Amino acid sequence: MNDRKNFYYKKSLACLEFDKVKQKLCSYAVIDKTKENIKALVPLYDKGCVIRMQNEVTQARDMLTLNRRIPLCQLSDDVDLYISKAVKGITLNAHDFISISALMQSSFSVYNYAESSNAPHELLMPFFDRLFTDKTLLDRISKTFPDGELMADDASPALLSIRRAIVRQTQKIKDTLDKYIKNAEVAPYLQDSIVTIRYDRFVIPVKSEYKSSIKGLVHDTSNTGSTLFVEPLFVIEANNAIRHLENEEKQEMDKILKELTELVSAYAPSLMLSYKNLLSIDFIFAKAKYSYDNDMVSPKISDKKRVVIENARHPLISKDVMVPLNIQMGDGTDTIIVTGPNTGGKTVFLKTLGLLSLMAKAGMHIPCDSAELFIFDRVYAEIGDEQSIEQSLSTFSSHLKNIKNIISSAGRECLVLFDELGSGTDPNEGAALAIAIIEKIRSLGSFCACTTHYSELKTYALEQDGIKNASFEFDLKSLSPTYRLSIGIPGKSYAFEISKHLGLQNDVIDNAKALIGTEVKRFDKVIDGLLAEKNEYESLKRELAKQRLELAEQTDKLRQKTEKLDKNTERELENARQKARQVIEKARHDAAVMLETLKEQKSEMDKAVYHRIKSSVKSGMSKLEVEDLSPKPAKISGEPLKNVAVGDKVFVSRLSKTGEVVAVSGESVRVKCAGLTVSLKLSELYAAPKEKKDGKVKPQGTAKFVRSFNADVKTELDIRGETVLDAQDMIDKFIDTAVMNRLTTVSVIHGKGTGALRSGVHSYLKAHKRVKAFRLGAYGEGDSGVTVIELK
Repeated sequence: MNDRKNFYYKKSLACLEFDKVKQKLCSYAVIDKTKENIKALVPLYDKGCVIRMQNEVTQARDMLTLNRRIPLCQLSDDVDLYISKAVKGITLNAHDFISISALMQSSFSVYNYAESSNAPHELLMPFFDRLFTDKTLLDRISKTFPDGELMADDASPALLSIRRAIVRQTQKIKDTLDKYIKNAEVAPYLQDSIVTIRYDRFVIPVKSEYKSSIKGLVHDTSNTGSTLFVEPLFVIEANNAIRHLENEEKQEMDKILKELTELVSAYAPSLMLSYKNLLSIDFIFAKAKYSYDNDMVSPKISDKKRVVIENARHPLISKDVMVPLNIQMGDGTDTIIVTGPNTGGKTVFLKTLGLLSLMAKAGMHIPCDSAELFIFDRVYAEIGDEQSIEQSLSTFSSHLKNIKNIISSAGRECLVLFDELGSGTDPNEGAALAIAIIEKIRSLGSFCACTTHYSELKTYALEQDGIKNASFEFDLKSLSPTYRLSIGIPGKSYAFEISKHLGLQNDVIDNAKALIGTEVKRFDKVIDGLLAEKNEYESLKRELAKQRLELAEQTDKLRQKTEKLDKNTERELENARQKARQVIEKARHDAAVMLETLKEQKSEMDKAVYHRIKSSVKSGMSKLEVEDLSPKPAKISGEPLKNVAVGDKVFVSRLSKTGEVVAVSGESVRVKCAGLTVSLKLSELYAAPKEKKDGKVKPQGTAKFVRSFNADVKTELDIRGETVLDAQDMIDKFIDTAVMNRLTTVSVIHGKGTGALRSGVHSYLKAHKRVKAFRLGAYGEGDSGVTVIELK
């Protein structure tokens, strides 16, 4: 961009009050240097950079949503200068080190803030990762200056030793002088019995008339001349010793400062990088805070030249006052001409469109509900004082000069805004000039939005493709503006209505109406018709939206009710399954007790009877051995029913039961089945099975049951010392329990011994119907003393 274009671009930014937006943004920054950077902010041209900045602000806002305070703190404006001084070998002072310490502390805090945040912030991680997090230097500075700029005694062992020597020497002098001034022979010569300091030397106040009575050096005299501050000769050497120690202290402090400076120099690149990234983070989070506090959104950046903004608000006008604007350009429309009475809304529209475009280009969120924006190269604006009721020739000339320069600077990807285009001169010539200017801007490929009072421009917009009329609604009852923008409908000035409301004589108004041409009257009549149709459309639209909301609420209530009924149904089914489990568990328990009792009495009964009863009990137990309690869909031939009616008998595949239809709503059907009423889809229903001659229904499927798993079941059985017969009973019961609890592999411990028990066990297992295979234990499993059984 050449200097001329840049000048008029900056002038347009000022015209649109972009500087005021930046001032608001500054109030959200923490570091003064960041505020300077914000004041220098100019909108960007590169679409990729704009998208990246928008996404960075979005992620920063997400982080603030979870934790509103990012621990940034104020930094010295010259902290980068101090770091540069260290690199050049210039020894830093305490103030410089404290400033650098604040930089490091802020870096640590902000880095920890990012580490602890649960909000996505991958785009911001490069900034956080470049922060200085090595605490070596910070700890050294903190130890050296724990209480501000005063160097600590233990900043180095040598300094500590020197300062302790100074304290001891000082106390020695004070003790000596205290003893001296309390001497009865000396006291009459003193003005006061105190020890004081003059020019860093310990002295005593001597009356001037006794100067010769106290041998020593006079360092000072009181204002009245009556008191001399004398350093007695016997403490001169001691005072000199303190001065010597103080010189050593200064040398040691300079040495410490130099060493710290060298350490800062070693870390200088990382410190400088951290400082720059803290400024960037402060900048991004200032935008995020501004967005958060003002309900802004990130605009979608469009590849096409288009502007679609829903409920746009001017960033400098309170949202409680501003009536939101719906703005749409592009998709065949490159120009909007806004007409209507002087109510202030037209200029606000231009400034809102211009400012929001500039804010998006500057990587800022914009105040609206949603937006899709093209990144214009530049936004030019010529906006004067629309409230002025008379414009001099010089004002018209000034506007025309600005327009000329905008035309010279505008290009294919620019947005141009004109307020009261063509005003300030003869209406006919002004209208013709306005049309010619619009044509020129369009020929350059720029988007254009302008305001005007000329009726000729309304007609021009209706006749030209790519140009739309727009107006702000006006309440004829209250004769006040509504500030609601209507795109597609030209505005009226309402001069006669307003004049009548203000009390202008009726004959004057009637005469004025008679002077208006027929075409103007017909045009105004068309506009009135369009406005009436638009108001009717808006009313119907609001009513439709209300009905949709009510329908959505009813649908949601119905859905919640259906879900509740389904949950109740499932709960009832689960209760039934649980009861079935309990019945089976009790039956198996009773059978197991019976087997135990039988085992205790086997010696008293016939062996054949014993085995017959035992076989019968086990046979009964095996009939309880089932796979699944949950009903499974039955295998059904044929297709699901296409339609049903209330009262129809249907077969429910999910429950494998026949039921009766009690309600139908589209694809949703309510069926009374097995004492419960359930909601089902039509696709789950089949024709009810036909009854046999005996009146029984032919089953369509089966519902099997499964035992509940016992977490305490054992996987090993120890039968060592048992007889083969008793061992078989124990193994049989053990296998039943294992199968019941869905175990697939168990072990029997029989020991090695003579091998007789092992042989008997193996013979029994070969014929057992629930044993799939068995083997001796491997190394680590018990070897030949254990048999591992694989169950079916």
